[in-house]
Amino acid sequence: MDNLIGKTLGQYQILELAGKGGMAVVYKAHQPSLNRYVALKVLPAYLAQDEQFVARFRQEALAAAALRHPNIMVIYDVGQAEDIYYIAAEYLEGSTLAQVIERQRGPLPIARTINVINQLASALNFAHQRGLVHRDVKPSNAFIGPDDHVTLMDFGIVKALTGGMQMTRTGAAIGTPEYMSPEQAEGRSVDQRSDIYSLGVLLYQLLTGRVPFEAKSPTQILLAHVTQPPTPPTQINPSIPRAVEAVVLRALAKRPEERFGTAGEMAQALARAVAGAPVQAFVAPTVVPGRPSPTPPPPAYTPPPSTPPPSPAYGSQPYTSPPPPPPVARTSGGAVNWLLWGGLGLAALAFVCVLGFVFCGAFGSLGGSTPTPTAPLVARATATVPPVVRATPTTALPRPTTTSSAGILFNDTFGSQQASESNGWEFTSGDNADWTWSANAIDISIHKKDWIGWNTPEGTFSDFGAETEAQATSSGYAEYGLIFRISGDSDTRSYYLFGTTTEGKYFLQKKVNGKWASTDPVSVTASQYIKQGKTKNRLAVRAAGSQISLYINGFLVKTVNDDSVDSGSVGVFAGTGDNDQTDVTFSRLTILTAERAAADWGK
Repeated sequence: MDNLIGKTLGQYQILELAGKGGMAVVYKAHQPSLNRYVALKVLPAYLAQDEQFVARFRQEALAAAALRHPNIMVIYDVGQAEDIYYIAAEYLEGSTLAQVIERQRGPLPIARTINVINQLASALNFAHQRGLVHRDVKPSNAFIGPDDHVTLMDFGIVKALTGGMQMTRTGAAIGTPEYMSPEQAEGRSVDQRSDIYSLGVLLYQLLTGRVPFEAKSPTQILLAHVTQPPTPPTQINPSIPRAVEAVVLRALAKRPEERFGTAGEMAQALARAVAGAPVQAFVAPTVVPGRPSPTPPPPAYTPPPSTPPPSPAYGSQPYTSPPPPPPVARTSGGAVNWLLWGGLGLAALAFVCVLGFVFCGAFGSLGGSTPTPTAPLVARATATVPPVVRATPTTALPRPTTTSSAGILFNDTFGSQQASESNGWEFTSGDNADWTWSANAIDISIHKKDWIGWNTPEGTFSDFGAETEAQATSSGYAEYGLIFRISGDSDTRSYYLFGTTTEGKYFLQKKVNGKWASTDPVSVTASQYIKQGKTKNRLAVRAAGSQISLYINGFLVKTVNDDSVDSGSVGVFAGTGDNDQTDVTFSRLTILTAERAAADWGK
């Protein structure tokens, strides 16, 4: 289908070939109406004649298009032109996790492994909550972009957990042998726990450098998934913490009821393991050929109680920044085979590779949505900074969603300056700071020592959840984050500041009636989850009543109770500290209802 290069399908101008698979060909294309590149997945002509296959193709598109999550590939459109069926998706920059593994030629660093798995767990948790199972979680379906941002691709064999059309043949198993769950291998029905098994296989591979079961034929691999316990990961890589190994083995339990109940629960257990907390271990049962022996399921892990989401604040004002802290270690940052085969037998197995594609090369999404702001900047007060205390992260939570409709009060990815301005963001220049719009971002440049500046959309909120992504673009010390519950005029202004620094610290400070609190709600604290230097970080706050919870890159790092300020507007801020110049870029701001934040971020 290379002859499509240079042609137009619908509103998409096809530029070049990006990848091929058994089910589809993927092109890089341009959409002039929105001036963006897309990945165009095109169904081959011979398959377009198969009505059942076309129905499955449409089902894939509709299922994936309903998902809006930072770690799930965005589907823009599904269409038909000249008897050619296609799906238009975001175009990503980077490489597949399979390519990363191939280059690594061995285990990935554990910090990087946890980062990748946490993001995939967040994506799966989000999809599972909406009744969708991926069914083919594997390295070639995970895309690694800048700053190790992970995008889960191709919900191509996704099926509604709640029912609906059964597009796969009765008794058939769909997936890739090395990553298939035992129930998939036997052609039985699957639910979200099948994806958790596949995620466990991937976690095993990243930690050890190999998959749990290797054999000369797919049939032997599938039999091993059903009948053999995996080699304990620590026997391959002794540096793996035992608590982390316990998470891996529980995810790889043969019986679905012995695994984690949700992907979010698995992420939470992995965070506990990394932090040194005890984790429910799973010991592989003795198995007999053909079927694992029944063992009682381990007790379900009960996550800590969640905090309801917060409400925003509005305005800007002076503030005391924490001094530059000492450095803290930070985390680093072909075709997909769809195997369809009928029933597992001792004599012979028949399987056919029917589906596959990889969005290889570069895929990049161009954001777009709507915010509202105000942009002042403020002289900072001087304050004594308490000694640095190392935080013990608690739970890794699913990554908040950014662009779904229900429960989203405000969302802007700054795809258009005009749209951002119509939502209230102000792009201004002053003596001490400048706010400017750039492609899919707003930038702040502060050129005065001990100053902060902020920008907020309009609106006042009570209970809410807010999230932003930001990174310093200048050298030296910088701090940035969320300012919320802003209320009052310049002399009596009150607000909270949740920020991180380029040197691996975070803090929560407050100003009440125009005066800085003598004691901060959260003093300057080191966290292993902050990416230091000029690297993007994702910060989120949930506030409900007096309870305020702080998240960094998907991890809950602190929950405090403080009722000094109960409502106001929400925005983003940046500060210089002792630096003369600070430049920070914010790529989005999302404000959710309390209920939506609780559902997306876990409890």
